[in-house]
Amino acid sequence: MKRILILSAILAAFAVAAFLVFGGTPKPGNILWKARFGHTAKCTPVVSEGLVYFLKYDPFTVGTRTLWGDTFYVKAVEARTGRRKWSVTLDDWSSFGTAVSGDTVVSADLSAVHAVSKTTGAEKWRHQIQPSSEFPALSLAIFGQSVYFGCNDGLHALAADTGDERWAFAGAPVSDLQVEVASGVVLLLADDGKVHALDEATGAEKWSFVPEKSGFTRSYAVGPDLLVLADEDSLFACDLTMAKELWRSEGIEHIQSRLACADGTLYFCNHRMDLRAVDARTGRDIWTTPVPGGFSESAVVCAGTVYVFTDNNVLVAFDPKTGREKWRTALPSSSHTMQDNLAAGDGIVAVTLANGYLYAVMASPPSASD
Repeated sequence: MKRILILSAILAAFAVAAFLVFGGTPKPGNILWKARFGHTAKCTPVVSEGLVYFLKYDPFTVGTRTLWGDTFYVKAVEARTGRRKWSVTLDDWSSFGTAVSGDTVVSADLSAVHAVSKTTGAEKWRHQIQPSSEFPALSLAIFGQSVYFGCNDGLHALAADTGDERWAFAGAPVSDLQVEVASGVVLLLADDGKVHALDEATGAEKWSFVPEKSGFTRSYAVGPDLLVLADEDSLFACDLTMAKELWRSEGIEHIQSRLACADGTLYFCNHRMDLRAVDARTGRDIWTTPVPGGFSESAVVCAGTVYVFTDNNVLVAFDPKTGREKWRTALPSSSHTMQDNLAAGDGIVAVTLANGYLYAVMASPPSASD
């Protein structure tokens, strides 16, 4: 065993030396490292201030057969190297993702919402989930001083510093959390198909409405007074005062990805394998460009680049102003893509695949105007 470890260390050192001699510094699109996270139903990574956070599980095996996860963790690794910083064991089964704000990392399992220190992984607080809240949201969100999570009895807001419940909204079940906060208003797209506007301080409902066309499943708040909704083939924008509809765009050929937004521009992929850029204020088309490699359910914008990951496991980088392709990288094949499996920041793009691995890819450098 000792000889094997020594040989492995020698080979690793040789590989690093060979890269430095022949490969130089990594270029945009190069794979920097990978990490095993297991097969969770949803594993959306988070990149924040030099670290990557993701859910991981140790599989339970019988003989050569791998069954469902036995122990779940929240894990933090260095963004540029993949080196482990810390991991925290959760109490129960989880595939609910993580959220980060300030020095707090929040995750959830079936029994509690957990908050730990971003730098050390030390527990800061935990909020027990009541029996009526059996199914928390498939994702969490942090805005300002509140942590939001949804479940079958509505939306809950917790104090980010203590975990105490600030308020609960029981007007509709929330199985897949989609929430935005703007101008003191919490905008919730709930399972009842309505958009609910809640007072950020109290949770009291200010107003709600049902979009004229039902089935809106992807929301995004742009700026302090604009809300954009999307379903499979249309976009709808309205003033947050609900005084007027700003614009509507239909016949978009099946929106595949969630909306991404930067500098007043919306980006999304459609069923025709196009990436589209639309002015969020007017609905005007800015550009459309084909996405090589297939359909896409994931798109993010970061530091002057739009990143799209396709169902053929190709990560593609685009210029957000022109739609010009910057580069593309093929990742190892996987049985299927995972929605919301992209995150970008700190010079990397983090991608989780259905094969159970997270890959860190060198991102494009920020442009001079960013």
